[in-house]
Amino acid sequence: MTLRTSEPPNLRTPVLTALRSALYDALLCAWTLACSMPAYLLTFLPARAPMVWWARLWIDGIGFLERTMLGLSYVMQGRENLPALPYIVAMQHQSAWETFKLLQWFPDAAIVMKEELLRLPLWGVCVRRYGCIPVARSRKVEDLHRFLAAAHKMADSQRPIVIFPQGTRVSGTGDRGLGTGKSASSVPSPQSLVPKYNKGVAVLQEELKLPVIPVTLDSGKFWGRRAFLKYPGTVTVRIHPPIAPGLSRDELLQKIREIFEDPTNAA
Repeated sequence: MTLRTSEPPNLRTPVLTALRSALYDALLCAWTLACSMPAYLLTFLPARAPMVWWARLWIDGIGFLERTMLGLSYVMQGRENLPALPYIVAMQHQSAWETFKLLQWFPDAAIVMKEELLRLPLWGVCVRRYGCIPVARSRKVEDLHRFLAAAHKMADSQRPIVIFPQGTRVSGTGDRGLGTGKSASSVPSPQSLVPKYNKGVAVLQEELKLPVIPVTLDSGKFWGRRAFLKYPGTVTVRIHPPIAPGLSRDELLQKIREIFEDPTNAA
């Protein structure tokens, strides 16, 4: 007599992935809420150091959840390419995953982020106290001056500056459908999406005269853009050699585009 299983393995796996993803999301929310009130109280202290320490604790907790709940880890290549502080990191953006890793990879990083995020209740106050570089959507001269003044302040404090030249998340090659039911072959690659690269990174290098370090990754294979399902695996993160100041804005953006869209960097 042949015993029949209730479901073939290829059907059980997505169910387990969905359960693990749901549990991760719930624990992530709980951990973030638990960290929020102490973080808010730290905004009243005169020194930044306690807030920086608390932010790292929050990020480390998220990393623990990723490893234990999702089975998701990473390997990093090219750390030897990091120059002395300060410098500008041009980070490839495939998923929300890498946003939770910036403070681990680049301690005390000053992250360039949308100004409207700083208006969020509680969270915005904590981020302002931690210290970031807000960027406005408008093209007003005074907004540009504020942006550059904040960047100078961070560079003078010997902090690494992190910016996402693609602006928004672009899913990587090898994506598993991102929880949409699509097959990997039907999901567009970075080359087919052709993201628009923002000139903010070029403006920063032109103003600060600092090296730009491109960082590529393949997180979109495991955690897609706006995806619920998050898959186990190992993300590969590559730190590329610095790009020295001296290029024109268009030349710098073209060099970053070539590195980001090189398929060998998403392997």
